[in-house]
Amino acid sequence: MHDVDQINLIVGGHFNRRRKTITITQSYLSICIACGCKAGPDWEANVFSRLKHDFEVGLIHHHFEKHNITEIADARYMGLMCPPASPQAKALVNNIINIIEQAEQRKRVRKAKDKAAFRLAVGLITGDLLIAMEVEEYGWSYHGLSPAAFDDRPVGHKTFKPIVETMEAVGLIVVSKGRNIKAPQFNEGAASSYYPGFASRFRPTQVLVSMARASGVGEGQAREHFIHQLPTKVIEVRTKS
Repeated sequence: MHDVDQINLIVGGHFNRRRKTITITQSYLSICIACGCKAGPDWEANVFSRLKHDFEVGLIHHHFEKHNITEIADARYMGLMCPPASPQAKALVNNIINIIEQAEQRKRVRKAKDKAAFRLAVGLITGDLLIAMEVEEYGWSYHGLSPAAFDDRPVGHKTFKPIVETMEAVGLIVVSKGRNIKAPQFNEGAASSYYPGFASRFRPTQVLVSMARASGVGEGQAREHFIHQLPTKVIEVRTKS
């Protein structure tokens, strides 16, 4: 633990305002390891230095950020069709899986089938997130969080949602939650009505980007390491005979 002047929120940790001390959790330590903080005599100082840096550049208070509407409108759809294809991408995904599993509060271990689906989902989510960082100006991806949004998708709603929630909690991604928009009311006393707005948006933090670079997925190389797969179900359109 170290004294700090001002820290609003520590990813997965605790800040004591009266004592001005912080407690760093294992999940954040795992991120630090993946990003190059080495164990040794100066271990705590190295981790605290990174923690202070991440706070100063805005990586660990993203839960309170207001996102520019123009930025989040410019987002890439997460097709969940880009699995890790290279040793570097697979190593990165394994690191992310380890961080998620350490941060989870599960009472039971996953069954073999569920574990395979979980690992597949982490790889597909990571691929889409990193590709969007290359092809979209502001690096945002989007996908709805309702169960219906996952019809005919390789990842189910019950698998996707906990993964992105945990990735957000440990500081790997920023989330701008989707919400419905209230329609204008012209008759006083009329019931409120809503129509669909933006779907939820997701963007990697610099922590995740640094992990990718450390694993060998270089800048501008995401599409080389996470290769888009063709859909297994193809709709065939024929002309009238």
